[in-house]
Amino acid sequence: MAKRFIDTGIWTQNKWFRKLEPKFKLFWLYLISQCDNVGVWEEDIDLASFVIGYEYSIDSLLIVFKDRIKLITDNRKWWITDFVKFQYGQLQENDKNKPHQSYIKLLKEHNLYIDYQKGINTLIDKDKDKEEEKEIVLPFNSKDFGAIWNKWKEYKYKLFKFKYKSNITEQTALDELKKLSNGIEGVAIEIVEHSIAREWEGLFELTKKNNASQEVKPGYHKPLQPNG
Repeated sequence: MAKRFIDTGIWTQNKWFRKLEPKFKLFWLYLISQCDNVGVWEEDIDLASFVIGYEYSIDSLLIVFKDRIKLITDNRKWWITDFVKFQYGQLQENDKNKPHQSYIKLLKEHNLYIDYQKGINTLIDKDKDKEEEKEIVLPFNSKDFGAIWNKWKEYKYKLFKFKYKSNITEQTALDELKKLSNGIEGVAIEIVEHSIAREWEGLFELTKKNNASQEVKPGYHKPLQPNG
């Protein structure tokens, strides 16, 4: 049975992993233990859901792990892009290390060796960019707001195939939502729920009449993020 290295600081020092919901932490550990020796996993969401005890959707997983996996072989297999570098360091074809040669061979069988070579040359710069990118700060710290915001992102991807391109654009949307809700968490949640229920693409300010919230009609609202 294959053995894998794991970062001992993943639970406390890895900000990306630490911020994941428990169900996604479990899936990530499942993924890195069930993939082959170069990080390729043959997609079987039903089996993963059964083993872990949580019913996953492909859409939600692709949103959460979008920067860390690549879909290959007509999307039937998932490749953990930095798996090889983390487990073995840099592979070189002129290296006489037999295990390393077997990993290169397997990468070539998956048609991933060229991608691996490109990735190894830019991974350091990408890691620096991620570290320097400003961390997202939610305007409200409650679990309810965190849950509705994740629901909004899943909804946007499922209906419109939209994902925020960076932390900066997502933070801008959150800041604008805070303005639209006048800094009131309940109003912010209502704005999001309102758009999801009506299958709108954007988030809009709620109008008020006689001090009571009324439905906003398209064409009479202030857009938060028209195209995300």
